[in-house]
Amino acid sequence: MLSHDPFHKAPGSPTARSRVTNGKIFKDGRSAGARRFRDLMVQFADEAGGMVSLSAGGQQLVRRLAQVSLELEFMEASRAAGNAIDPLAYVTLVNSQQRLLRALGLLAPREVSTSA
Repeated sequence: MLSHDPFHKAPGSPTARSRVTNGKIFKDGRSAGARRFRDLMVQFADEAGGMVSLSAGGQQLVRRLAQVSLELEFMEASRAAGNAIDPLAYVTLVNSQQRLLRALGLLAPREVSTSA
């Protein structure tokens, strides 16, 4: 059955993919970051019911969520490599990510306990 979701990628055998597809060489200018962005976008869209089931606004939220998540991954990798990162930018991105996840219904709101 064919998917009507333009961002859905059919799973394939890693041995049957070309070197361009599996990231060994890039003839069309794709970067590892661009591939990761697309992967995140597809994953978030799938969790939200598929890109075609989302409104235009929902599709924008998915793209923004993928971009924010990618930026956080870059910052975390940089920090893991021993580099300094801007903690204010990091926290701002984390908060943005949480708001986007909630807006898409992918993160349940925190429950506040009223017992003392």
